[in-house]
Amino acid sequence: MAENTKAAAPVKKVKKTAEEAGAKKQAPRFPSPFGSHASMVQKELTEALQKQHPQLAVLEDENGLYLTETAKLDNHMADPNRFAGETHRKAELEKVGVKAPPAKKE
Repeated sequence: MAENTKAAAPVKKVKKTAEEAGAKKQAPRFPSPFGSHASMVQKELTEALQKQHPQLAVLEDENGLYLTETAKLDNHMADPNRFAGETHRKAELEKVGVKAPPAKKE
């Protein structure tokens, strides 16, 4: 009996698109996961706030709005205000009169 000595054709790998692969929607990217950065400042809210509280800023990350001191912007340190819970974030914003929109649910 003769053996089949023919080599099998190589299998071509086909890359799937993100949709085909069922990839999740990517979250916005920030300069770091824990620090607060000038690129995250919500300009309109911060300008209104700084008329009475010049040392504070309103920022937004993947979890919504939060309040922090301007000294904590781009200082290469983690900002506890950024990783605070939703209740703390909302309470701090309300203390200075900033109305936080409802949390985004995805």
